[in-house]
Amino acid sequence: MIYFTSDLHFGHSNIMKFHPCFRPFSNVEAMDSALIRHWNERVNPCDTVYNIGDISFHKDMGTNISIFSKLNGKHVLVLGNHDEAIKKHKDELLAMKKQDGNALFEEICEYKEITVQHGQDKFRLVLFHYPLGEWNAGHHGAIQLYGHIHANIANIKSKALNVIKYRKAHKFTSVEELEKVQGIGFNDMQKVKEKLSVKDSQKAKKAEPEKKSKNKKLKSKKKKK
Repeated sequence: MIYFTSDLHFGHSNIMKFHPCFRPFSNVEAMDSALIRHWNERVNPCDTVYNIGDISFHKDMGTNISIFSKLNGKHVLVLGNHDEAIKKHKDELLAMKKQDGNALFEEICEYKEITVQHGQDKFRLVLFHYPLGEWNAGHHGAIQLYGHIHANIANIKSKALNVIKYRKAHKFTSVEELEKVQGIGFNDMQKVKEKLSVKDSQKAKKAEPEKKSKNKKLKSKKKKK
């Protein structure tokens, strides 16, 4: 399986203030632990994760290595604007191994182009931390995946997807399921909650006539007796 993510912001205390709806933690340690847990609940050691930048705000490289070594899968990092420390220690990090037996990072780069297959279809993807107005083969159907602007959408025509925002396309069946997902902006979460609330009320209205119909049938049977 292949996954895409960005802007994990390990060690970033202010991210909890900026996005309290999906970073509802009282401290950085709790947030970091939750991010690692959520990652490993989804990603297996044989999976590949393309991480499109801003992975960590921790200045201590020992802390970063400790976190990265716990993340399952083959990890490819496309550098973001807050990844200067990682860029500086790139060669050192690429030589390390993780707890799952994979390299700490398969690759650390500024920009990446890949082709992925889904069923019979092939997709050409351009991975870059910042949203681009133009990208290689965009006019031939290549899709740009970006991060950086968190839960916002860049005003770009054609096929450009914010990997965080795109997760809202998931069809949630409950508010509880929605709140377990990392990376949904407050406004989007409220919209989905409203939709779920409408669906629940529609179900309740639909069930009401059925309930009344059953009660009428029961009363009718009693009268016949």
